[in-house]
Amino acid sequence: FMVRGRLMFHEPIEILSARFREVTVALANLPECKDPPKAWLNQQVDGALLRFVDTAFVDEQRLREQVQQQFGVIVHLESTPLSLRDISKALMRATRQEA
Repeated sequence: FMVRGRLMFHEPIEILSARFREVTVALANLPECKDPPKAWLNQQVDGALLRFVDTAFVDEQRLREQVQQQFGVIVHLESTPLSLRDISKALMRATRQEA
């Protein structure tokens, strides 16, 4: 993946697909996260519903623990793998938000 002509990372597709997940979390309370992990891109909040792209996914249990540490009680958590196209779109969107 390149940003402004600079190579940010180069990984096999299998590794990218394994570590990028779209995450949707229904929380018991309204989310208030002052310092989210850098691996969570494109956070969107709609009431008690939180969505983001996790770029460092390892497994569902670890993700659940990270979300609980940040936000407390989880009502429902869902993570789905992203296609290569969706990974690219998420990274481009995050890059635009940083600029």
